[in-house]
Amino acid sequence: MPCRVWWLWSDTRVDIDSLAVPEDRGQQLELILTSYPDSLAERYLEKEQLFQDAFLLAQSGREEEALELWARIPPTEQDDLYFFELGCLFGRLGELDKALRLLDKALVNNPELLLAVEAMIPIMMERGDFDRAISKLQELLNKGVNRPFCHAQLAIVHARQGELEKAAEDVRKALAGGSVNQSFWFCCNSPRA
Repeated sequence: MPCRVWWLWSDTRVDIDSLAVPEDRGQQLELILTSYPDSLAERYLEKEQLFQDAFLLAQSGREEEALELWARIPPTEQDDLYFFELGCLFGRLGELDKALRLLDKALVNNPELLLAVEAMIPIMMERGDFDRAISKLQELLNKGVNRPFCHAQLAIVHARQGELEKAAEDVRKALAGGSVNQSFWFCCNSPRA
């Protein structure tokens, strides 16, 4: 099923499906991976074609076809990236319990896979499971995983709960730790932040 997204500005409507998409699957893959950290993008580029094809199908909104390919990936190749991508796919399909289990598997395989945390925390918040989100982030902090990132995520969780003082404290810790992505802190801004 093609994705129909309309961009509206002034009186112009553009069907995103009509925009030019690279014909070459390698170009498509590289285009998608431009938003990924370099070290992670390299890992995707080194993956087998079956993984890359499943990834491209999932990214193009062809979830059912992607699921068929993901199911064919042998257990020996089911690593953190496999569980991450499959978890994200199930999240988009609204199967949040399955998504969380898979994202958690990705983190068990690689506690440094911050994209899995970025996918997991909003799902937990959407379900109102703030304590679980905080617990997961505290667990990662205790393991020494990217403290600025974890504090930034904690700031978002606390802000969503309306706990602005806690959010402001986590913003300060994230910034003091050298966080370069400050997009998290706008939701936490308080007079004492």
